[in-house]
Amino acid sequence: YQNVLATAETLNRLGEASVKNGTGKIFGHNHRLEFTTQYVDPETGELKSAWQLLVENTDPRYVTFQLDVGWATVAGEDAVALVEEFGDRIELLHVKDAIVTVPGGGNEAVCQQTTIGQGDVDWASLFAAAQGDVKLYVLEMDPRDNWSPFTFAADSFEYVDCLVF
Repeated sequence: YQNVLATAETLNRLGEASVKNGTGKIFGHNHRLEFTTQYVDPETGELKSAWQLLVENTDPRYVTFQLDVGWATVAGEDAVALVEEFGDRIELLHVKDAIVTVPGGGNEAVCQQTTIGQGDVDWASLFAAAQGDVKLYVLEMDPRDNWSPFTFAADSFEYVDCLVF
């Protein structure tokens, strides 16, 4: 818990310096663990993710967030609900789709990244929720064997281009 608060303090300090030197806000980016690592807030007794604590303990003048939708989904988060609740703090969506599985009845989710529109993310609802707050969208798939970044990008953009929201 204290490490998360220290990270928030560091983000505030770096973000303030970044804004003052003209480069703009600093972006916090998540992976799965920022959502699956949870702490009891000593003030409220509420269980909160490390990501939520970072959002709540950073200054919106200096720190914004890049929500990696794929990793949030793998962590079991509802990306639409995150954007609806914290949209004013999320200026960038990391557009990444994933097929989430829990192999062998375990409790650790595994993700297979895929072309946008072929995974578990509800993109129409997410893009609708993001309108007004999110300013930037970055399409990404982590490199893997036997894939073409050009085919991935073309197929993903074709899906998004035909999406109605």
